[in-house]
Amino acid sequence: MMRRGDTLVLENDEKYVKFTRLLEKAVSEGRIDGRYRCQVCGMRYKDEKESYDCCARVPRH
Repeated sequence: MMRRGDTLVLENDEKYVKFTRLLEKAVSEGRIDGRYRCQVCGMRYKDEKESYDCCARVPRH
């Protein structure tokens, strides 16, 4: 973490291969910045059906 003025900026000091691969996979699957969000857990998806099916077994009110 570095400070630039009044703002703290997160910076990756080292590249961890496993973390980087998992992050790239999550981004490509839409779990990080997908348009649709699961109503229960908040996980994001690119497809609305996937977001609905994410926690389908949990009763929704």
